[in-house]
Amino acid sequence: MESKVAGLPEQAPALSLRAISSHRMLPVLNEAQVLYVLAEIAAHPTRQQGRHPLNLCLVLDRSTSMQGARLQRVKEATQYIIDSLDERDVFSVVTFGDRADVLIPAERGLDKTMAKARVSTIHTTGGTEILKGLSAGLAQVERWRAPGMVSHLILLTDGRTYGGEHECLAQAELARQRQVGISTMGIGQDWNDKLLDEIASHSGGTSTYVDAA
Repeated sequence: MESKVAGLPEQAPALSLRAISSHRMLPVLNEAQVLYVLAEIAAHPTRQQGRHPLNLCLVLDRSTSMQGARLQRVKEATQYIIDSLDERDVFSVVTFGDRADVLIPAERGLDKTMAKARVSTIHTTGGTEILKGLSAGLAQVERWRAPGMVSHLILLTDGRTYGGEHECLAQAELARQRQVGISTMGIGQDWNDKLLDEIASHSGGTSTYVDAA
């Protein structure tokens, strides 16, 4: 079905649906019967494609256990994301060990060269306190959160947090209420998979295990 709005050109529907059933008719029987239906859903080939602008914050563990190849790969991945942004997107980076620092404040129209230079300066120090990084990251997302934007936070860590687990889950629940998703990534063997899974599920995000840098 196509909707028509006065003054606006008609557009093809975004999706097409085709259903094929295994039987055109079923007899009336006093027993259970099985009917198979194959549903094919496809995007309309001529409809313009696009995406909502992003409001994305990366929260990166820079504790001492991240030193070496792990941190280097994280830097490279972050720089790749920076190159993929367009001028409508809002981007920020928070790093944390036993304290959190806003490396790149949330802003639109990012100076990509400057941002990648800042990422290259990340160095390891301290322990792992996820709550501090998570709180600082959500504060950056909140600055630009608005209808029509996809607001999301990605948390990457390789360790177990020192306290604050219940507060982390409370932050994740508040993020869900504000329609901010949190995706968590655990790298290596020593991270708290239960906590990261719960943070992601409380916010409506996903949890991913990364076995190597």
